[in-house]
Amino acid sequence: GDGTAKFDLGNSRLSTLSIHCASNYPHPKQLSTYDIGLPDKVRDKEYMEILESSVNKALHEVEPDFVLYDAGVDVYENDTLGRINISLDGIRARDRFVLEKCVNAG
Repeated sequence: GDGTAKFDLGNSRLSTLSIHCASNYPHPKQLSTYDIGLPDKVRDKEYMEILESSVNKALHEVEPDFVLYDAGVDVYENDTLGRINISLDGIRARDRFVLEKCVNAG
């Protein structure tokens, strides 16, 4: 999240993609190369549509040599601090999509 985005400051060779709840802490947020702020209570289907298009766009535009995937579980529907409502199956689908996309990209 914010700590990862901070690595991007002043480094033209590093790109970050952050998909997060726009209303959640902290305010203001660190800026990522790609910032996708979601509304509260997003569910699996909408989340996956946004994730897929965002990952596809970032991979296409950046053409990275290396991808570090860091995803939290505060998106989980039963997480008391998060404001996004993704099921366990949705979290598995998220991780599977990103990992398969990166492996298949080479």
